[in-house]
Amino acid sequence: MERYIFTRAMTAFLMTVTVLTAIVWLTQALRDMDLVTSKGQTLLIFFSMTSLVLPTLVMVIAPFAVLIVRRLHAQ
Repeated sequence: MERYIFTRAMTAFLMTVTVLTAIVWLTQALRDMDLVTSKGQTLLIFFSMTSLVLPTLVMVIAPFAVLIVRRLHAQ
């Protein structure tokens, strides 16, 4: 029973972190889109530069994801 609860909570947490990170990363990436358009860089450079911020984003977003999952499972 404990394993079932942990699996459900972990799945919900990972999905929440993924969605929130994608939303925040997308807003940050759109802000940096001028790197590709004005400076003539490739998309590979653009994605590698914007992906460097992902670990920091996950560290900031994870506590909020825990709160969201806890609130969803408390109901």
